[in-house]
Amino acid sequence: MFRISHRATALIDDLVEKAVEWVDSQRDAHRASAFPLPEPERTLIAPFFTGKTVSQVRFRHIPEIENPAFLGFVEDSDGRPLDFSQMAGITFNDTVVLSDAYFEETDLVSLLFHECVHVAQYQQLGVEGFMRSYVEGWVSNGMDYFAIPLERDAYDLERQFRAAPNRPFSVEGAIALRLKSRA
Repeated sequence: MFRISHRATALIDDLVEKAVEWVDSQRDAHRASAFPLPEPERTLIAPFFTGKTVSQVRFRHIPEIENPAFLGFVEDSDGRPLDFSQMAGITFNDTVVLSDAYFEETDLVSLLFHECVHVAQYQQLGVEGFMRSYVEGWVSNGMDYFAIPLERDAYDLERQFRAAPNRPFSVEGAIALRLKSRA
C-alpha cells in the first residue's frame, strides 16, 4: 500500500468531488429509463439482500459505458487508468448501467449480484463516502482496480454467492463488518 502525501490528498479531494458530480449526473441520466431487478434473477439474489436494496436498484442497458472526462489525467501517469468502457456494468448509487458490449459474455446473475453489492455499499456510505473510499482505495493501492477495497469486497461476496447460491447470508451485514474493520 502506498502512503498518501499532502499533494495526493488534494488530488483525491478533487477527484472525489468530480466523481460525486459524475455519479449523480449519470444516475439522473439513466434512472428514468431503468427497470427493476428482473424476476428470475430477483428470486436468486433477493435472499442475500434487504428488501430496501432489492426494491431500490434499477438497471439500464446501454451500448457502452463511457469514461468520465476527469480521469483523462491518468493516461499521462504511471497508474493504470480505470477504463469503464471495458466493464460489463457500473453502479451509480442505486442505478446500475449494463454495457451491451460485454453483456453476452457475462454471467448475468453474478454481475447483477456484484452490482447489488455496490448498491448496498452506497446505502451504507452515501455517494460521497462511497466515492471517497473508492478513490482513496484506488490511489493508495497503486491505481489498481482489483486492489480497491470496495471492489475486493464485491468480488469476494460475489464468489461466496456463486459457491453457495442456496445458502443466503446478509450482504449488508458483511459490508458493515468489512467497513468497520477498515475504519
